[in-house]
Amino acid sequence: QILAASRSFTALFGFMAGTAVAAVIYNLMQAAPKPGAGLRLLLVLELLCLGGCTLLWSMSGNPIEPRNLYAIIVLSVLSMGIQGIAAQRISSSGISTIVFTSALIRIVASLTGTLMHLAGASESRVSTKGHLATFAAYAGGAALIGTLVARDTGLSIWIPMLAVLSALGFSLLPSEPGQVAA
Repeated sequence: QILAASRSFTALFGFMAGTAVAAVIYNLMQAAPKPGAGLRLLLVLELLCLGGCTLLWSMSGNPIEPRNLYAIIVLSVLSMGIQGIAAQRISSSGISTIVFTSALIRIVASLTGTLMHLAGASESRVSTKGHLATFAAYAGGAALIGTLVARDTGLSIWIPMLAVLSALGFSLLPSEPGQVAA
């Protein structure tokens, strides 16, 4: 299964390359005079990768033409690596590119801790409200995407670009009332 393995290796190394490039760019942009410029640049780069991926996928036949497949894989995983660094730099609790599994782990660990506490364990309970909300948001998003894909697969590949465009738009808003956007 060398062909299947080559796709996985392409995805792995493309993700690592996207992460490395994003880390370098973000660190170089730390000296930029405008706050948030590094994050916005990462979002623009992610948007470009997603746009290229989406266009190639849209123009490719069904199944995806082999010559386009590796380019689609590389562009999508580059955007994932960039997204990982951007999410990490936002430094907001709960934001992670693996938020679904992280939330599930925290929910299960908290429930287990609660049950252990009832059985006499001394470990403190972790609040799960935020994690349950995150999990519910992801479940709702999965249901929405499932519905869209069932109706029109072509429409669903544009959703990541819309999400990044939204994030880019929000990054341009002032962070405090009365403040001018950077």
